[in-house]
Amino acid sequence: LRINAKNHSEACQNLNIENEEYPQIPEMRPKAILKEWQPVAVDRLNQIRQNGLTRGAILADAVGLGKSWEALALMMHIARTESHQGKAFIVVVPYRFLGQWIAKIRAFTDFFRIHIYGSKRQVENESWTDCVEEELTKQHKIFRGEECNRAELLVTSYTTLSAKHSPSAVKAWCENNGRVYNQDAPDMPADCEWSLQGKFAMAIFDEAHVLREPGSDFSLVSQWLQASFNLLLTATPFFCGIRDFESYALILLRSCPSVANAYDPTRMTGIVHSVVGSDDAEILCSREFVSKHVMAPGIGTRQCETRLRAILKHLMVRRTVASCAWLDSDQKISACHPAALRVPIITPFQDAELQIYQSCAKKYQYNFLDPVPGHSQRYKWDMQKLRPVLMGSTWIGLMALERRLASPRLISDIDALNDGRSEGRSFYQKRMPAATEPDVGRSDRNRDPLRIKSEGLDLLLRGSPKLSSLLQSLKHQVCLLREKAAIWTYHPGEEVFVGAALYETGIPFAILHPDSHKWRRESIIKNLTATSGNGCMVLVLSYLVPSLDLDLHLVCRQVYLFSPPPSRAVFDQAIGRVFAFRCGQTRRVTIFEHRVPDTLNINLDKHSRWSDLPGFETDIWKTLAPKFEEDSFAVGRYVIRRDQIVTLAPGERPVKDDIKDPRQIVAKLERLIWGRR
Repeated sequence: LRINAKNHSEACQNLNIENEEYPQIPEMRPKAILKEWQPVAVDRLNQIRQNGLTRGAILADAVGLGKSWEALALMMHIARTESHQGKAFIVVVPYRFLGQWIAKIRAFTDFFRIHIYGSKRQVENESWTDCVEEELTKQHKIFRGEECNRAELLVTSYTTLSAKHSPSAVKAWCENNGRVYNQDAPDMPADCEWSLQGKFAMAIFDEAHVLREPGSDFSLVSQWLQASFNLLLTATPFFCGIRDFESYALILLRSCPSVANAYDPTRMTGIVHSVVGSDDAEILCSREFVSKHVMAPGIGTRQCETRLRAILKHLMVRRTVASCAWLDSDQKISACHPAALRVPIITPFQDAELQIYQSCAKKYQYNFLDPVPGHSQRYKWDMQKLRPVLMGSTWIGLMALERRLASPRLISDIDALNDGRSEGRSFYQKRMPAATEPDVGRSDRNRDPLRIKSEGLDLLLRGSPKLSSLLQSLKHQVCLLREKAAIWTYHPGEEVFVGAALYETGIPFAILHPDSHKWRRESIIKNLTATSGNGCMVLVLSYLVPSLDLDLHLVCRQVYLFSPPPSRAVFDQAIGRVFAFRCGQTRRVTIFEHRVPDTLNINLDKHSRWSDLPGFETDIWKTLAPKFEEDSFAVGRYVIRRDQIVTLAPGERPVKDDIKDPRQIVAKLERLIWGRR
């Protein structure tokens, strides 16, 4: 982070903030106040924009430090203080976050007139009347270039934008207008009615790591917008590695072929250490320099990292809780956040249980990757083999019930458990007395929490060592200390299992499913955050649940990872965004990590930490959800090099002695996943 403002006061002055103790951009709502470390970041982003060296910036603050508010503050500052030819603004987000982003904007300010680009059903709110459901054209009223248009804000999803403005849409337009479609053209045809090129003063791209694939529809439509300034929001900008920047460069950097042609190799040191306003800085921050001298196949890793770091100094803001609040401050951001305590809980199977698990694993550990017919380079996971072993590490019984818990009926079971209906327990016990209280997850009045008398609970405890340790911990934290807790699970099947166990113990709980309706999500969160009465004490949710704006930090500081997360990025989202380092947390957060040795989940977690199975575990994890299709992946971008699976960067060619045979790569992958030699 290069901060132009030396301190908080200077940043507030640059942003026209009147009260430094309660920093607010003019037109923010009275209750919306920036945190003390945020104005300097907003000021730095504004300096990057005004310098004009790049077409955008990356805001990569760590999870929980308030990237979305910093982005909105910058957008508000631009809209109020500068002339931008009456251009509108656009926010592009994953479709699941549409409603949450709109709610966030409305809580931040009422300055903007919000337009939804997409279906009203995506936000589940009938009160929205200004919804653009047809293809957006350059003749739309928000693009008139009038002064009033500076308050127009378009909120849409990557899915909607790519469906209506992607290469396939351009191809259809060319065919309808008798034009020849040029798939190699860098931009959308200027006279295409669906072209939104240059129509926006600023574009905000949330979860911007989805743009990391060059040539993908998401990446192309983002480039084609050519907003005056692009701001990428992501806590994990290098999701798969530093090569991700190749795609970001097409959105953030300018093309300067004349400058690049004047490049002299003897000037490399001066270029890397260049300052804004110099010719060397223009060379450094150009697409041509990145493609030829940073991402080219012949560039060594150390050189690539050094040169990329020099570029990022001109366009990225990145702080963690260990960063100083501002340049002249001795106070670190972490001073506002108590440290998190991580407690590993290792609970092995008993001998008989381990024998059953290993028998199932041995049965399914071969040939669980099937070639896609007609595509020698593409393979698909055989989830009928993988799912029983992944789910069996939670409870042996799930090996027999995996088909039921991977079907759409799972959602109805979750709704039944949330409503206290007996149907929710049918997956493990046919007959069960109905709950006497209809509230979400509330136990019978006639049962005392954690007095294990129920036949149903005895059944769930058999074959699940980590459930026993989880309930013992909850007995102390929830039942005795009255601390609320969140339990993160690997897949929705675990949600049902944990929810059923909590019902049997009598602990008030709720299950938040990835596909829960907005009204249920809001009801569950309201019940959990209630400070009086016997409301929900435990929230159960899988890593698939969108965590944006899941602000539970004021009521919850006990976090249970019932299974290891599929990646470090998912861990950050589950822990950092929601609890551990969330702005306003005043108590120490305890993270309990439950692990069962000698299981597939632990082996996958080990490889996820080592990053030698890039993207594979995420594919497996997503495929466990009932509504996710079993997608295939290309093996062609992987090789075996020195007995390790290596991901080839875009444009990178295999070297001598690399093994490229898909069958050998898949066989190697299977051995790694199962821990075989």
